[in-house]
Amino acid sequence: MNSIKKGILSIIVFALICGLNFGLHRHLRSDYSEIRQFDVLETLPTTQVAKLLWLELDSVAADYYYLKAIQHFGTRKYMKMKHPHPLLAAILELSTDMDPYFDRPYTFGGLSLTLMGMDYTLASKLLFKGRKYLPDNYKIAYLLGFNLFYFEHRYTEAANAFAAAARSPEAPDFLAPLAARLAAQGGSPEMGLAFIEEILPTIDDERLKESYMDRRNALLVEIALNQLEKAVKQYQITQGRLPESLNDLVEGGIIPAIPEEPFGGNYILREDGSVISSTHKDRLRISSKAVNDGDSDE
Repeated sequence: MNSIKKGILSIIVFALICGLNFGLHRHLRSDYSEIRQFDVLETLPTTQVAKLLWLELDSVAADYYYLKAIQHFGTRKYMKMKHPHPLLAAILELSTDMDPYFDRPYTFGGLSLTLMGMDYTLASKLLFKGRKYLPDNYKIAYLLGFNLFYFEHRYTEAANAFAAAARSPEAPDFLAPLAARLAAQGGSPEMGLAFIEEILPTIDDERLKESYMDRRNALLVEIALNQLEKAVKQYQITQGRLPESLNDLVEGGIIPAIPEEPFGGNYILREDGSVISSTHKDRLRISSKAVNDGDSDE
């Protein structure tokens, strides 16, 4: 009988806690476009307050805030703001504060916080936190390595993160060779393409997948531009002049065909021998020279 009473009491306490949290977070449904971002962040409790509200149910709280983050990410009106999803990083931070050994907020944030218009350094910050509490989780280390490589161009640290991921017993076989290639080659677009090809099958959210497909195609453009410019230089050496068009490279036997532009555009040869894409006038900022930012794994 006592066990039944304790069970009923636990249910009542849990319902009260959820009710308190529902009231506390009612402002999350307000229109964020009408208030400043720092005001929005004030609608979330601090970690200390949240721990008081949730008593000993830290893991339940972590689940709650993780689901809140997914809900916030999937709400259409927050996608169109000047600073998309203003609460996303804060909710994920709170979720991982409540249970720092809960891996899903880290991997979800490592992907979602890098979307267009968002501060990708927040993704790295969250993943560094995940590395601290879950050092054997290869997914967290892998995502951290990719973000450091692709967005922050911190190639030495990226190589270290990939190497850490490769040491995990659960890590797939491809990670160790990729880590070694990154350490040797630095920030080549071919490396970025290899990393994205491995990330894509792990992404379920369609928005995230579309974003990473765009990044994949941007890397394909950069690879094609590099190849075409090398071919132009080779043509100039063999013919003693610059080609008049990219078709000259094919007719001269330098390349078998002009690469397809993945965004539906075309490649344009300029008078100085450089090549640009009609859809991406600015070159992707990935350099073949590795940037040495130290070996620390914050």
